Amino acid sequence: MTFYRFSRFLVGKMHGKIAILAMVCLSIPLQAQFVIEGRVISTYSRSPVPGANIIIEGTDTGTMSGENGYYSLTVPALPVTLKITHIAFNSHTAHVVMAGQNDLRLTPKVLSGEEVLVTANRAITGQSPVAFSEVSRSDIADSYSNQDVPMVLNDQPGVYAYSDAGNGVGYSYVTIRGFKQDRIGVMLNGIPLNDPEAHSVYWVDHGDVLASSGGLQIQRGVGNALYGAATFGGSINLVTQFNDLTEGLTIKSGYGDFIQSGGVALTNPSRKLSVSLNKKLSIFQAATNLYTRVSSLNSGGYRNGSGTEQLSWHLALEQNRVKSSTRFELLTGDQTTAFAWDGIAPAYGYDLKDREERRYNFYTDPAYNGGFDSANKDVFTQWIASLKHLQRLGTGFWSTTIYYVNGDGYYEQYKGEDNQDDLYDFLRLYNLLTVADTGSVNSAEIIRRKWLDNAYTGVISQYTLKIGDFTSATGFNYRDYGSRHYGQVYEGLSPGISSVKKLRYYDDRTWKKSYSLFQQNIYAFNDYLNTQVNLRLHGHRYTLDQGILGAFDGSHDFQLKYDFFDWQAGFHFQLSRHFGGYASVSTNQREPSDSDIFEHDEPDTPPAVSVQPGSEYATPLVEPEQVIDYELGLEWSGPGNSLKASLYWMDFKNELIPVDYRYREGSDQILHANATGTIHRGIELSTQMTLPLGLSLSGNATLSDNYFKAFRADSLGWGGWGGIADYSDKKIPGSPATMLNLKLKEQFPRGTVWLASRTVGKQYIDFMNRDEAAIPGYTVFNAGLSYTIQVPLGAEYPLTVAIWVNNLTDELYETFGYNYFNSPDERVDVYWPAATRNWFAEVSIQL
Repeated sequence: MTFYRFSRFLVGKMHGKIAILAMVCLSIPLQAQFVIEGRVISTYSRSPVPGANIIIEGTDTGTMSGENGYYSLTVPALPVTLKITHIAFNSHTAHVVMAGQNDLRLTPKVLSGEEVLVTANRAITGQSPVAFSEVSRSDIADSYSNQDVPMVLNDQPGVYAYSDAGNGVGYSYVTIRGFKQDRIGVMLNGIPLNDPEAHSVYWVDHGDVLASSGGLQIQRGVGNALYGAATFGGSINLVTQFNDLTEGLTIKSGYGDFIQSGGVALTNPSRKLSVSLNKKLSIFQAATNLYTRVSSLNSGGYRNGSGTEQLSWHLALEQNRVKSSTRFELLTGDQTTAFAWDGIAPAYGYDLKDREERRYNFYTDPAYNGGFDSANKDVFTQWIASLKHLQRLGTGFWSTTIYYVNGDGYYEQYKGEDNQDDLYDFLRLYNLLTVADTGSVNSAEIIRRKWLDNAYTGVISQYTLKIGDFTSATGFNYRDYGSRHYGQVYEGLSPGISSVKKLRYYDDRTWKKSYSLFQQNIYAFNDYLNTQVNLRLHGHRYTLDQGILGAFDGSHDFQLKYDFFDWQAGFHFQLSRHFGGYASVSTNQREPSDSDIFEHDEPDTPPAVSVQPGSEYATPLVEPEQVIDYELGLEWSGPGNSLKASLYWMDFKNELIPVDYRYREGSDQILHANATGTIHRGIELSTQMTLPLGLSLSGNATLSDNYFKAFRADSLGWGGWGGIADYSDKKIPGSPATMLNLKLKEQFPRGTVWLASRTVGKQYIDFMNRDEAAIPGYTVFNAGLSYTIQVPLGAEYPLTVAIWVNNLTDELYETFGYNYFNSPDERVDVYWPAATRNWFAEVSIQL
């Protein structure tokens, strides 16, 4: 209890001169200077407001809020009146009577769709009982050159990212707390990006999206996501914030390559060109923001032939009024990416320590691809259109977003067969037995395309009501998805089938309707304690229609139904102005993906469903996944310094295991897919420190233990050998148990320079946890520099030069691995190598 509050307590209990004397005595220590600190935050969203001026009224003494809204101000006496001003907010006067923690709230001059965040999907500092981290605009500027989004997140607690091309451009992947990205919810301005069927996110379809991002938030664990994909490992919320972007025309041009070392020259350049316009207008006497960007990115990749070419366009128009905000937004992405899915196998003679051999790519080896070195690629185009309206209604806000996502593209791949024993099955699979002259075919070579044409429409609507210390968000989400999967023998290459063009060999349609009804309730008992209860009802209706075509000599037609109820309960406490924390318990459930039920191009594998005559819905033979997430967090903060600790225990049931380890039992033709029980537990630590001379040090450490509590699967991986093994108590492969990130940054008037290190522990690649096959731990260093000068072109325009150098010490290391069996005695361990030392430079000018 502070001296001030204690003195008030005495006044209430004592009388006359004794009370006055006690008041005087207890106030003597208060004649020294006082420190007032806290955050400047928005009234509506409670998001931080950087750059706010805080002045002691009647004086010139004051300070400015920092990047995360924090401020610290020394005052000679209390009480004191503060005046807070900001260009985008109404001025506010605050009467402060106590030292210590004092949050200051500002009201926006106009309502902005960026300002009122999606309450049901974002965590708020000092309020939400959730483990989360914010990646600010400046953090993105430090880390983002031309790599995919996961690589920018790689220095956050609990996050592990990697790519098959090795240099983080093309096919990139992210795990959080040991959960892969099909169990991580990803949203862009509240719009779910997870594919409704596969549950995964294809980052390559969203090239250069970080160029227009005002920041993003990573929540770990079940978190605060009340709609969209079910989140187990966590959620990633990207927000495009035009108010945070520089007004005017911005042109960026970048180029990068590898740095020769070890006696081996490597030239495989990456290029980037981006042009954007951010313009503030007044239309119909309302503040209007116009933003558009066109970006072209291409990279040769690190591994042979693993390049990608990406073209994207972003258009947005937002109009803000005092009581409403409306935004239209359109994003498109067009990409062509070469395959590098198969890793490097030392069993086949490739040496991961050899700088040439570790870059081998099976898909560009002419010996195995009909003489082609670029026949295997992914071609896809996706666009996202959305219309969002936000309206102030009474003491609350009503927000509705309508969106449409459309995608179209294919995987193109060379396929060949010259084994007479397998030739008939090959021709049957690709619907080539009907070709007139296939009777004389002795070998077959084709180019095949596996097409996906999909689209989904959705609506998200919620009403957020604030009455005193109570805030409630009630809403719904509905999404209607449809797709068509089909395969083409795009071109016959060998004699006897060379006349074949665009012959279909499988064709099916799927539909999926998803809904969520949710409510979030937050009650602040006082400045030191608030509680949160989230409720969510969500479900799915999935339909597949597979007709008779090619090797599909029977049709499959079924419907599946899933309904789930999940909840979260937690509280956030503040024991003092420097120390607080949270605790919560959450549940979540997820339906199997389409590939867990049915292989679109595999006619000999029946769907994992039981169809009962007369029943509208089939019974899935694969169980939905479930998790109970227990969280505890502690937070300490002081002027310029902070320390956070998150402890978690996630009890996971029916985890869906990789197809390679599924098995059939007896005459059962269904691939068994669920692990009975798994545990994901650990501790995440993060800190930030302000050092002298403009230096700052930030870092985080993750210690995790992900293991099978009860699990049986194929003992040798899928292949039919070895029987069933018990993997209980084994570590879950695919994610390291220890990770440490450190970053030293110097901020000077015209730029920044930083040095970062990342240490990753040993990583198992198989369920048996063989040490001889595990990926060794490694430490890698990266660095960056940016510098801005004023260029006189009639007027002065800022020109910024930025340089990134990755893997400074030129380490040879691997980031991902797996294995398979050719026979019971022939295990093949496979690894994805990371890029050697490389650099990327960018020049940008703002006009």
